[in-house]
Amino acid sequence: LQMSTKSSHDSLKRLVQLRLLMPDHSLVARSFVEFIEHAAPFVFPASPGPVAGGVPTVSSAPPLTEVFTAAEGELAFVWPDAEGSMRGAGIEPLHRSVPSIARTSPEFHADMAVIDALRLQQPRIRREARRVLRERFLDGDG
Repeated sequence: LQMSTKSSHDSLKRLVQLRLLMPDHSLVARSFVEFIEHAAPFVFPASPGPVAGGVPTVSSAPPLTEVFTAAEGELAFVWPDAEGSMRGAGIEPLHRSVPSIARTSPEFHADMAVIDALRLQQPRIRREARRVLRERFLDGDG
């Protein structure tokens, strides 16, 4: 994640304390999904910023591109990044390393795009993001 070893260790320790990870660092999926669904919009709010070049996110990135097709004139969402492939409304990523990791890891990219969709104050996008999050982490049984 392009973080220091100490930061990674401290983060894992905190996630165990929050009961989002087990002591063996396996994910407590139901707790994770509940936390992300309900806390992300309040703890990590996002709003579209100025148009920039960047890496697609929210409804401009898979898996949400399967639900939202770009309408003529509709602005894409991106994490501003000099090496990005698209222009759109900039969304500040949760961490500065997100765009570069997303370029090399499609699964990470998809998960972060869904989380970003939950951070926005757009009900239709958030509703679909909740559905996709549950499918990805709870195998659709959530």
